[in-house]
Amino acid sequence: MIAARSDLSADPAATPNRPGTFQPSRNGRHRRAGMSLLEVVISVAILTTVCLSVLAVFLQGRRVAEGNVFENTALTVAQGFIEQIKSMDYLVLLEVWGDPEANPIPTKGVAEDGLGGMDVVDEPLYLNQRNPIGKFEGGEHLGVLIDLVRTESGGTICPDTGMKLEDGDPKVGYTPRYMQMWVTPTINNLEPTQAWRALEVTLHFEWEARDRPGTAGPHSASVRFVKSIVPSF
Repeated sequence: MIAARSDLSADPAATPNRPGTFQPSRNGRHRRAGMSLLEVVISVAILTTVCLSVLAVFLQGRRVAEGNVFENTALTVAQGFIEQIKSMDYLVLLEVWGDPEANPIPTKGVAEDGLGGMDVVDEPLYLNQRNPIGKFEGGEHLGVLIDLVRTESGGTICPDTGMKLEDGDPKVGYTPRYMQMWVTPTINNLEPTQAWRALEVTLHFEWEARDRPGTAGPHSASVRFVKSIVPSF
């Protein structure tokens, strides 16, 4: 029995296949039990495809979320102008409609005060013109503040003190990110066609990410209301 077992273990054909060991084939050549190069390549290709698909879904979700932030901000700014115009006297808007070049709509806006806060400033809207909204710097239209990007370079607002950092200051600060926005107001006098005195006010507004111009915009929307001699509705 011992000799038989010795002969059986010495017989290569009777040895069980184990991964990583050479086994004789029928044609006398040896083969390795395990994954072939082709199987490895196919596995890597499948894994790469899955990873790229997940990354594409993630990036698309981020773009959609960012677009919603821009749209909501633009709508909030436009709604702020609408509420100001609603509170104005009917005769004031009638004067704007009668002579739009000399009488812009006397609206207000907000601007950075240089210390991380905001100030209320005059931001009149000229009728039938594309009015840029937000901050200007050296004649350049920056737009509406959207976000503060964390940075360690100078020239930013320090989150601890609220003061502007000097160039070369190693303290962590935030760089402002802006969205360009334009508002085009129009007024339609309904008195000639209606039995009562009323003005239809429309604000057509556009917005675009300043750091990504032309990539997916500018986007646009409109809001309107009717201003009459009686309370607006």
